[in-house]
Amino acid sequence: MNAREFAQTYDDVGFKLCVIHRGSKAPRYPHWEQQPIKAFRIQPNYGLGLLHVQSRTCALDVDDLEQTHHWFESKGIDLGSLLERDDAVRVNSGKQNRAKLIYRLPNGRDPLTTKRITSREGRVLFELRCASSTGSSLQDVLPPTIHPETMKPYAWGGAGSFKCLPELPAQLLELWQELIDHPPGAQNNAPPKLELVGCIPEGGRNEWLYKRAGDMVRQGMPINLLIESLQALNEQRCAPPLERREVDQIARSAMTTSHGARELAQPFSGVNFPMAGAQSSSLSPVNVADIFISPSPPPDFIWEGLIPRGVVTLLGAHGGTGKSMMALMLAVSVALGRQLWGCPTKQVKALFLSLEDSSSVVRHRLANICKNWSIDPDELHRWLHILDGTEYPELFVAEGRSEGKLTQSYAEMVAMIESKGIGFLIVDNASDAFGADEIQRRHVRGFIRSLNLAIRQTNAGCLLLAHVDKNTSRNQRAEGGEGYSGSTAWHNSARSRLFLVRENSGLLKLEHQKSNFGKKLEPIMLEWPDHGLLELTGSGGDIDGLLTQHQGRQDDEKAGKLLALIAEYECRSQYMASGTTSKSNPYAIMESDRQFQRLKLNRQDTKRLITQCHRAKWIEILEYKTPDRKMHQRWTLTNDGRVFAGLGAPTAPTSEDGA
Repeated sequence: MNAREFAQTYDDVGFKLCVIHRGSKAPRYPHWEQQPIKAFRIQPNYGLGLLHVQSRTCALDVDDLEQTHHWFESKGIDLGSLLERDDAVRVNSGKQNRAKLIYRLPNGRDPLTTKRITSREGRVLFELRCASSTGSSLQDVLPPTIHPETMKPYAWGGAGSFKCLPELPAQLLELWQELIDHPPGAQNNAPPKLELVGCIPEGGRNEWLYKRAGDMVRQGMPINLLIESLQALNEQRCAPPLERREVDQIARSAMTTSHGARELAQPFSGVNFPMAGAQSSSLSPVNVADIFISPSPPPDFIWEGLIPRGVVTLLGAHGGTGKSMMALMLAVSVALGRQLWGCPTKQVKALFLSLEDSSSVVRHRLANICKNWSIDPDELHRWLHILDGTEYPELFVAEGRSEGKLTQSYAEMVAMIESKGIGFLIVDNASDAFGADEIQRRHVRGFIRSLNLAIRQTNAGCLLLAHVDKNTSRNQRAEGGEGYSGSTAWHNSARSRLFLVRENSGLLKLEHQKSNFGKKLEPIMLEWPDHGLLELTGSGGDIDGLLTQHQGRQDDEKAGKLLALIAEYECRSQYMASGTTSKSNPYAIMESDRQFQRLKLNRQDTKRLITQCHRAKWIEILEYKTPDRKMHQRWTLTNDGRVFAGLGAPTAPTSEDGA
């Protein structure tokens, strides 16, 4: 039987299950100990684990059969008899000198805290396993899971059947309770050279947590989730648990110095990472079997739809356009959680790394922002950090085609990100930070990846400002122009790309030219008012009304195209009913029309725009007779509607249209 068939059988006998990833003996997804997996969701190639607390089961897991036999003998218990009982249910791993017995808890008995016996050398002898010290469930691997060392499936053994588990024997229950109440180390009759420790003994907790943290870092886990997961492991496996402050320090140290951090650094082509060790495999397998039970989170954004977290966003503009001021305005908005030009931000700590303008220039601009937005600088004290790197601006350097290197300035930037918990990094700008040839793809990729590595620790967003040459800026106004210069690696390596350009009218246009994590947003039109800050065209600085205005501009553009389509269909005598439930309503008529599909309107969006057009008196309801002489109502454009849609003079409709 495969895993799903086993799971269905286990479900019938009341077992609650978790999923074991291939190549492991433990679950690797969050909250597995709290959320049993339904049998129908388990794929045939999964491994399975028995959740003891929810299943009201427990286990005697023997890692050293010979030594455990002597230990039990000193307590007056015959381990051999337990293994050979007529109702004994065993799980066989295929490894020598090992044994595991599965039992059900006695009726009315609360789950027992797991206890482990080790030798003085730290070698595990056996474990009585059920619940953690906090009451959460522990698990034991079940058939047909593949053992990661033998590469053979676990198998049921013993004379009994898992469909009718025996109750935990009274002598084992008594021993277990004794170990909970009176640790053997305090008793005179404790077996020599043996002692009881918690799941993870004192003296080994830091090292164990550090190794687990390194595994999580290798999987790309961000710092906030790493700390949360490590704290959970600490509570479940360490006895007694470490203080939260210590676990936090272990997690942050693992982000930069663990085996996982070193392995993450090694695949970065074109960069000599000082922290990288000996070369090893740089490709990691990705588990696709558990995408439903352990889903990856959707993309998260610092600036909604425009700047995603965990990757680099490129902002290109010709010198003097205003990108540095725009970036500083964005930094302030993120630090305070304010929306900017109608787009919401997520409040996180921001770091503005100025490599082009001195601290006095940045401070002057910041004072201007605070004055215009009525912000008390004290509000920014803990949320906005600024570094002046104008004296040593380069973060990445390379000569010719040589291997690129990261600088001391880069190391100091990373230290600031880690120590302050930065969630949004702005680098102003690439021409100063990148000390190599911008047309060398290998160096460009290495530089962008080094920024990705820097922000990975806190899952921060990163905005990299970049100058473009005059030809690029001028060509952008032509169809298909791109807002970057140099190697296409600048475009390919950035996951989102913005371009700020000055139109012939003097207005500024912020274009969203690339988005790997969603659809590109519509351009944002900006202007510089006298003695003010960049603002939406015609907004008058009203921050609260910007979101509505931005949506309104998009609606107006789509409404004009929608009206033109209605008029086109009307000319062909294909009328659109004014009733929303009619089979010939506008959405139903045009759903398969490619021009309509380009508007990307769903049924509700179409209904909303039709209502807005009606309120604006761009369309009106007209009664007409069908060929069978029945009266119906349809939409028709008004004179104002035809003007708004850019159409010519209308032909006067009559009530007999369609007769």
